[in-house]
Amino acid sequence: MEVRNPVLVVVDMQNGFLNEHSESAIPFVVRLVKECAKRKVPVVFTAFRNEPDSPFERLIGWDNVRQKPETDLYEAFQSYAEVLIEKSYYTAFTDEFDSLLRDRGWMTILICGVTTESCVLKTAVDAFERDLVPIVISDACSSDLGSEMHRIGLAILEVLIGKKQIMTIDELLAKLN
Repeated sequence: MEVRNPVLVVVDMQNGFLNEHSESAIPFVVRLVKECAKRKVPVVFTAFRNEPDSPFERLIGWDNVRQKPETDLYEAFQSYAEVLIEKSYYTAFTDEFDSLLRDRGWMTILICGVTTESCVLKTAVDAFERDLVPIVISDACSSDLGSEMHRIGLAILEVLIGKKQIMTIDELLAKLN
């Protein structure tokens, strides 16, 4: 598989999603961001905000990640976030991101961040359905609900976007070199 005109999408590495289950991804995401920067691969960060009366609140009773400091990017990423897409739903595919895709011609969407079973998964599937090539970097993703949910998310992604589109940082870097 050829990686053509890639962009790295760092999904929701925010204080409100990082805990004892998900913080293990931080050093991997930092490494990946630095490696992409060295290779001149553009990096886009997303930040989720749970708006009052959102479907998350109404339908699943979840009312977290509403305001600072939960909505802030984790401090290790703030200096790298030149492009930050704010969103109020799972996917990174907002009007703003779609516009960047069109303008810059990105074809391969490299995806890392939290959480594997929701926002990472939805972004990857949306890329797939737009006839782009999603690549999920498995060791640079995690779930705030624990390693089992991370594994479940990866298993579902293998079915939905293809097993070859799930790789580690080292596997990706070998393709980028």
